[in-house]
Amino acid sequence: MNLEKELSDPYAAWTEETICSMITALTETWITELKPETFMRFFTYVRSKLSTESSLYRTISTRMCVARRIELDTLIQMTYETRLPFIQSIRIFEMNRRELPIKGIRPPRNHLDSHTLERYKEALSIVLKNPNPPSVVELARELNTSCNVLKAHFPKEYNELSRMRAQKKANTLAQIRKRALSLIVELRPEELSVKRVAQELGNYSWSSFKRHYPDLVELIKQRRQEYEQEFQLKMYKEVYDISIYLLERGMYPSQVRLQNLISSQVNVRQHLYRKAVEKAIKDFRERN
Repeated sequence: MNLEKELSDPYAAWTEETICSMITALTETWITELKPETFMRFFTYVRSKLSTESSLYRTISTRMCVARRIELDTLIQMTYETRLPFIQSIRIFEMNRRELPIKGIRPPRNHLDSHTLERYKEALSIVLKNPNPPSVVELARELNTSCNVLKAHFPKEYNELSRMRAQKKANTLAQIRKRALSLIVELRPEELSVKRVAQELGNYSWSSFKRHYPDLVELIKQRRQEYEQEFQLKMYKEVYDISIYLLERGMYPSQVRLQNLISSQVNVRQHLYRKAVEKAIKDFRERN
């Protein structure tokens, strides 16, 4: 009796029609064969028809992501606002689910319409005429697609663009190598390091430099090692000579005296230089 009084309300009439259609559908075999994913895809489609700012949109999103189910009152409200009869829509959706424009559901893999294909082809033809083309990743990002899609539909253009980028990269690496070799020769050995060469190349990452030019890294290390060995031998001789000089004047070659007389800023406490002092004392005593 109460329902008859409320049938003048459009929402009440929609509620009555929806519930009756659901009860009637329970006797049909096709609805028992539906998978839960079918209903969730339908709810996703309905959600795409709602405004993202509405409370119903947020309720549906929460229910689908957390509870993975929709209450009856929410179901009636969402079908009423979108004017999609539940049972009829579910049946149509199951029969033609691949043809419906569903927001949030991925289309079949590599499926593109003719207009999109033509747009991608035109973009590829333009970049191939550019002497300085972007990379495949940059082009795919600009077209809002993926590299795999471009490769699947335009293999010839994809390979040509990849070849052009590889050639450009090889030329760039060759120019950087030439500049790096000149820097290795120009820089003084005491200033030479992988980090310094990378900085001189224009803030070029030293890790990238090591990855692309391992042979130049070894050359830098070899030159640096040769310089350090030569420098240590030079300082060894200088510490030895200063020690002899002090001993001849009746002064012990202490660390403070050596540090004041030595020409370079080195730590005379190092084992190598202590050996030079000991050898100087031994040689001085043998001569005297």
